[in-house]
Amino acid sequence: MDAGAWISLAGIVVSFASVFVSNWLGRKAAVAEMSNNQKLKRYQEFYIPFIKQLYNVKPEYWSFYGFRSNTARDGSSSYSELSDLMFDKMEYMGPKLPPLVVELEMKAEHAYSDVNLALYSKFVNAPSLEKAASEVDEANYLFDEIVKNALREASQLADSLSLEPIAEPLLSSYEESIGHRTRFLLKLQKAQESGEPLK
Repeated sequence: MDAGAWISLAGIVVSFASVFVSNWLGRKAAVAEMSNNQKLKRYQEFYIPFIKQLYNVKPEYWSFYGFRSNTARDGSSSYSELSDLMFDKMEYMGPKLPPLVVELEMKAEHAYSDVNLALYSKFVNAPSLEKAASEVDEANYLFDEIVKNALREASQLADSLSLEPIAEPLLSSYEESIGHRTRFLLKLQKAQESGEPLK
């Protein structure tokens, strides 16, 4: 082959290679953009409303029982609003959260009703204060795990999207509030002794 043929062949190879590389780079950019769009949608659809709900409740109510007994703007419990958000937007959660949400929901109402039975009913077979407190402690633990995991995931998403990490200060405040909680059994015993409603 003479030099002119080699130059033509090289031109054809370079053309094919540039088309291939351009296509590959374009596809890679499209996948990265799609991934960022998906992350942003998850952040906006679930994590931002979740964070707002936590900020709408005073830190003294940051537990399952606290959320359940705190009243939201529409008269429902703050927990109902949070529970609705978690179930309505479950597809936007990271993989750790849905099993925790389902487990909490299975225990939540039972724990809450057992507290009321233990405190206020005179039924012979009503649950003991210790049993009711243990059930609420389990629900509080699950609630705490959901909140901590959601806030960590929100921070990771914000970081990957180069957004302000608004969940980080809330996470440290939430973790600090866990250490300052009164044991639920003590709250139940005080409410039973005083005859006043549980707060």
